[in-house]
Amino acid sequence: MSPGPDEFESAAPTPVEAANLAPVVDWRSRASDWLEHAGKLVGIPSLIVGLVALCLSAIGLSYIVANYRLAVAANRPFLVSNGLKADFDARSADTQVGFINVGKLTGRRRMLILFSLSEPDARPVKLVVVPIVGAGTNVFAGHGATARFDPHLSDNAPFILACAKYFDDTGTTYEQAFLFQRGEIDQATKQLPYSELAQPNQDRCSVAEP
Repeated sequence: MSPGPDEFESAAPTPVEAANLAPVVDWRSRASDWLEHAGKLVGIPSLIVGLVALCLSAIGLSYIVANYRLAVAANRPFLVSNGLKADFDARSADTQVGFINVGKLTGRRRMLILFSLSEPDARPVKLVVVPIVGAGTNVFAGHGATARFDPHLSDNAPFILACAKYFDDTGTTYEQAFLFQRGEIDQATKQLPYSELAQPNQDRCSVAEP
């Protein structure tokens, strides 16, 4: 038996029921997703701009520090090491530490205190105090100088700490520290080279054993 017209009408949903059957839109979730997406779009460019600004600031700071160091070096005596080399040939046995004064003032009354170390950060043990000889007791700007000592003093020292001390014409004292690592002796020439490591903190010279 076919359904009558009344039965079709009763089967159709009422307006309230139709509203209940419509898909529910989660506006809170959509808003959250949109805000997250927008935050990413805005945040990434901001991060890039921030990183660029940080890099520029670091470059600017490095430039200022470099200029300051150059200015300081230009207005004082300032020694740069030429390296350390031990010579065990019987005719010329000595150990030499070479320096150049790259500052614009003369360094006077210079001396070099040498220490042995078992490791780069070990406690220094004093070896000897020797003069740094240039033009007599002076190292003029742009000129070199040399400190010499017995090569056998450092026979058991894998590392050598060299502490330079000198003055300018006003009597101002300057100190610098240099660190060297022992290499391998050349049996043909009887020469033993040392490689210079990164410049150590000057405080290493003040904590050495007496």
